Amino acid sequence: MARGESEAEESKGGAVAIWAVCAVACLAGAWVVAQVTADPQIPDETVTREPHPGIEGPLHALWTRGCRLAPGPHLGATSTPSGADVDRQLTARGYVRTREPSAPQSLPWRTAPTELAGTCGVVAAWVEPGGQLDAGRSPSDRVLPCEWGVVVVPTCGSEPVTLEGHGDARVAVYGMPGALPLPGVAPDLVLAHAEAETLLARSGWAPLPEGMAATQTGAVLDPLPEHPRGGCVPWVVAGVGLGRTFTQWLGRRVTEDHAPDRFLAGVVVCGGSRATYLAGSVPVGNTPQLLARPYRMGSGPSASAPTGSTPLRLLAPGDPVVFPDPVPDQTAP
Repeated sequence: MARGESEAEESKGGAVAIWAVCAVACLAGAWVVAQVTADPQIPDETVTREPHPGIEGPLHALWTRGCRLAPGPHLGATSTPSGADVDRQLTARGYVRTREPSAPQSLPWRTAPTELAGTCGVVAAWVEPGGQLDAGRSPSDRVLPCEWGVVVVPTCGSEPVTLEGHGDARVAVYGMPGALPLPGVAPDLVLAHAEAETLLARSGWAPLPEGMAATQTGAVLDPLPEHPRGGCVPWVVAGVGLGRTFTQWLGRRVTEDHAPDRFLAGVVVCGGSRATYLAGSVPVGNTPQLLARPYRMGSGPSASAPTGSTPLRLLAPGDPVVFPDPVPDQTAP
């Protein structure tokens, strides 16, 4: 073999070896990324059907207000949510508009929702073309947008709300009939559970008056109480300080909530530690507060119950949990 041919073969062999090393390294890196980003503590078992027929369907109506309004520029679309989109969603959740949309206001802007004195509701804002909403701040909360160009700030009482951003925005105020401040509970949680009552009443579901503080480990919801007789019970869980949540039933993805710093979701708790898995992320600097409330399943669609018709009562630590009658777990081993 000539010297030139020998050098060419050696160069070719070296290139193959380098590509082989790169391929192994890339595969190893991909495996590490998959392990690091994999959802923690998800059961290996995958059950593709509901634990009880019809128990999951109504829970798909639950997600954070201000989400799923319209595709925004951050999704590559050309439209942004409008005041009509906001009004349509809030009205469907039981809110009543108590202040008509304002003329365009220059951001940042501060407003006092005097219409909400002694009650709870939201201050909703949406940008004019060329504007940007960064957040909304109440005395007890700072709300990040879920959809580009819209922020919906939950609040109780008439303390000022500040809208952060630049450009112009329009603002309206909505009250939630029957929703009253609850000592020690974030206004968002009071309102989220009032919304859930309205949304689930359309399926004939009704909440029990008693709710309880829920906890999380890291960004994963801790187990909720099981019914002492077994079977399954649906719960509604709302939280602030924990966002971008998803739920799974034994490995099967059920719902997602894209709000960055709060959530509203349904979970099903069955006997034998079989329950919906809920997880998300905790934004830096947040301390989550979660509130769970059990529901009694209905037998089918019904007219909406008046919002707030079942006032929320928070169980104190050590109080016994009150359960509705359970339904059979048809996926139990």
